[in-house]
Amino acid sequence: MNVRYYLLKPEAERTHIRLDCHLPGGRLRYRLPLTLKPKLWDAKRQRPHTGKGEEAKAVRTALDKWAGSLPAWYSLKLAEGVDVGVDDARVYLDTLTNRASAADTAKASPLEWIADYFGTNPEYSKGTKASHRQAFNKLKAFAPGFTWADVTPEWRKRWLTHMYGLPKPLSANTAGGHIKCLKVWLRAAQEAGEHTNGAYSGRGFTRPRATTDKIALSAGHLDTLRAADFAARPGLERIRDMFLIACYTGLRRSEYPRLNPSNRVPLQLEDGSTIQAFTVAQPKTGKTVIVPIAAVALELLDKYGGTVPKTLKAQPFNRHLKTACKLAGLTDDVERRVSVGDAVEVQRLPLYECVSSHTARRTFVTLASEVGVPIETIQAVVGHATITQTLSYLKTTQRAHAVRLAGNAAWQRMGAAAEPHKGEQ
Repeated sequence: MNVRYYLLKPEAERTHIRLDCHLPGGRLRYRLPLTLKPKLWDAKRQRPHTGKGEEAKAVRTALDKWAGSLPAWYSLKLAEGVDVGVDDARVYLDTLTNRASAADTAKASPLEWIADYFGTNPEYSKGTKASHRQAFNKLKAFAPGFTWADVTPEWRKRWLTHMYGLPKPLSANTAGGHIKCLKVWLRAAQEAGEHTNGAYSGRGFTRPRATTDKIALSAGHLDTLRAADFAARPGLERIRDMFLIACYTGLRRSEYPRLNPSNRVPLQLEDGSTIQAFTVAQPKTGKTVIVPIAAVALELLDKYGGTVPKTLKAQPFNRHLKTACKLAGLTDDVERRVSVGDAVEVQRLPLYECVSSHTARRTFVTLASEVGVPIETIQAVVGHATITQTLSYLKTTQRAHAVRLAGNAAWQRMGAAAEPHKGEQ
C-alpha cells in the first residue's frame, strides 16, 4: 500500500492535508485533522520541509506515523482473513487520528470534493486539470449549491440548456466535454463512498457531440505559405516556420520544444542510406515516437540553429498564424459546418480564418495518406491510440479521391480487361 499526502488547498494561507491511497473497492481520500501553511510544504517529499520550526516537525512526525500505521493495519486484517475496503479504512483513520468533532468528519460539499479531486489528482497533467477547471467553473456558475442526489438526466439537460444560452454560447462539443468531466467526477465520488446516485451511467446522460468540419492544407497551400516574404515581420516569420515544421512532422504545438539537437538521431533506411529523425516524448500521451525529418523541415530547423524558436501560448499563436496565412494569400473561401450551441450551421469563411496550430497535424496526416503512406504507419508516427482516431484527421476532398481513383492503373484496367457482354456484341 502506497500512502501519499497532498495539500487540499495549496493556494490558501493555511490548508488541511489529505491522505491518499488505493484499496480494494476504490481510492481512499481522507482529510486529516492537520493544517499547515503551504510555504512549509515540500510537495516532492510529501512532507513539511525540515528545519522549519516545531509545527512543521510535529506534522511531519504525525504523517510518518500514519504512513506506517495504515499499511500495518491493512496487512494485519489480510492475515486475519478479513476483507477491508475504503469505509473500513476511513473508520480506522478516524480512530487513529482522534477525530473529536462532527465538524472534522463532515463530508465536503460536491463542489468542494470535485475541486479537491481534480486539483490534487497526481495522475492528471496540467492540461487535463485546466480542462476540468473550465468544466468546474461552468458547473459552479450553474448550480453553486447542488447535491449529489440532484444530478439526474433532467438536471443534465438543464445544465446543457444553460451552457447553450450563455452570452457566448458553448458549442455542443465543448459542452459535451464538460458533461464528460461531470461523469468522471460522479464515478470517482461514487467509488469514494460520497454518494450512491448512479444516474450518470444511464442512457440519459450521454455527452452531446456535433460533427464539424476541420480543414487540412494542400501541398500547394504549403508552398504558397513557405514562399511568402515576412522579412519585415520576423515575428510572423517564426510563427509561419513553426507551423510549416509541424505540417512536415505531424507534431502538436506542445511538442515543438522537443525538436532540438539532443533528440535528433540517425535513421537507417532499407536501401542502406541514412536520414535524420527525432525521438519525441509526447506530453499528452506519454508515448515516444520516432519522426523522420523531411528535407524542407530540416532546412527550416537549421535556419534556427537546429531547434524550434520559443513558441507562444495557443491563442496568440493562432491569432498570428491566421495573419500570416492571410498575408500569404490563403484567402479562398471554404464551406464548413460549425457547432453553434446545440445546432450546426454551414458557414463560408476565408481559408486563413479556419487555420490553427492543429491544422498542421491534420495536414500531415492527409498529405501522407495522399502520397501512399499506409494508415498504420501514419498512426504510429503521430502517436494516435487507434486507427479510427487517425482516420478522423484525414481531410482529403471528394475531388481528390476521384482523381486518385481515376489515376489508379489497376482501376483503369478493370474495364479494358473485361469481356464484352454477349448482348452487346
